[in-house]
Parts: sequence; C-alpha cells; structure tokens
Amino acid sequence: MEHSHSLPRIQPAGLRSPTVLSLQISGWLLFSCLWLPLCRGCGGGADKIPVQSLRIIPFEAEHQIANFVLLGSYSNGLFIAFCAAISAWLVSEKFWRRCFLAQFFITSGISITVVGGAMLYSSGGRQLLTTVLVMIPALIGFLAWVGLAIRRQEYHFAWARLQHSWTMIAIFSVHGLLLFEGRVLYGYWVTMVALVCVVIAVEIARHRMKHDLWDSEASVARPQFTIRKILVWTAFFPVVFGYCQAIEAFGNWVYS
Repeated sequence: MEHSHSLPRIQPAGLRSPTVLSLQISGWLLFSCLWLPLCRGCGGGADKIPVQSLRIIPFEAEHQIANFVLLGSYSNGLFIAFCAAISAWLVSEKFWRRCFLAQFFITSGISITVVGGAMLYSSGGRQLLTTVLVMIPALIGFLAWVGLAIRRQEYHFAWARLQHSWTMIAIFSVHGLLLFEGRVLYGYWVTMVALVCVVIAVEIARHRMKHDLWDSEASVARPQFTIRKILVWTAFFPVVFGYCQAIEAFGNWVYS
C-alpha cells in the first residue's frame, strides 16, 4: 500500500525578504531627511530644516493639517515598511490589507478636508478659482486612480498607487518648502534620492509581496514596461507643471 507524503511547506522569507528590506532601507532614509538641511535661508539666513516647519503651538486646525501632510510626506515610507514587517511576522495578508484600507480612508479624509478648508478660507475670487482648478482635479484623480483598483479587488495595484500618490505629495511638499528661499543644500538631493528609492521599493513589493510575506509557493510577478506607460509617466510632471502655470495665466486674465 502506497502512502503519499506531502513535502513540508517552505516558510516565506518574511523579515529577511527583498520586500521588507527594501521598504525598511528606503523608509528610514526618507524619514532621516526630516533633519537634513534642505536649503539656505533667503538672504543668507539660517539653513532650513524640514522638521523646523512643524507647528505644534498654537494648536490650530490648519497647522495640524500642514503637520500631517509634512510628516506624511517624510514618514509614509517608514509606515508602510513597518506594516509590511508586522504582516510578515504574523504571516497575515489580512493585517496588511486592513492597514492599507485604513491608510487609504485616512488619506482620503484628510485630502477632502484640506481641499474643503482651502476653498472655505480663500481670501478672494482669484484664490478660490486657483484652489478649485488645482485641488479638485488632483483629488478626483487620486480617488479614481486608487479607488478603481480597490473596486476591481486589485489590492496590490491599489496599494502601490496610494504610495506613489504619497511620493508625489512629498515632491510637491519639498518644493513648497523651497519657495522664496536660497540655494538648495545636500539635504534636498538626499531627499530626492530617498523618494526614488521608495518608488523602487514599492514596485519591488508590489511584484514580490505575496511570495515574500505570506506564501512562498506564490509566483513572483515580473515587471511589465510598455511604451505607453513610459510615455505617460515621462509626460506627467511636465503636463502638471504646465497646467499649474496655465491656471496662473488664466487667473491673471480673468482678474486683470
């Protein structure tokens, strides 16, 4: 009589996997940039360090929202790194999915609050017009881009899109800190490198997460690059900056 013996199940790499290690390295690198000098102060003033832009007192709603955006920009990579590490330790995809959905709903709620507050406290018609034309398309685009992937239950795609959205927020936040300041310092370049590392780590995680964290028998998806995707992402930022400049010109024309 023959007896079938099943092979022992191989445990996933977990905390030692490329997914966790790449997220941890890039997350800590970006978080450390909070304390690096970003630029020289206007007129030769003191160096500007991002953490100094946090306003705890007085405790006002607009300051706390600004703090959330700034801290989120620099610490989101570390947050997702810890979520992935805990999920790997628990070998629980459910934990990871709950963290992702909570992150999405909190980000959406804060984004809607920021847009609503900016519209409510606009100082005039021109500022209101600029707010509507800049923030409303960005908000709708973000919700549609991530939300449609969630609706199709493509959670890994949706997760990656949410993290890339935070990377774009971080890029605009960093450059917002540079307005009316002097020349950039080494902290700016380290921050840009860290953001690129976060993007790469997220893409590694998107393709390897299931295999690395929960099921070692799952196949590792291969990155797929198409001419269309390359052209879209190459043109994205120039189009966004061109659109913002067109809004300023349109506002000057309307309120000339």
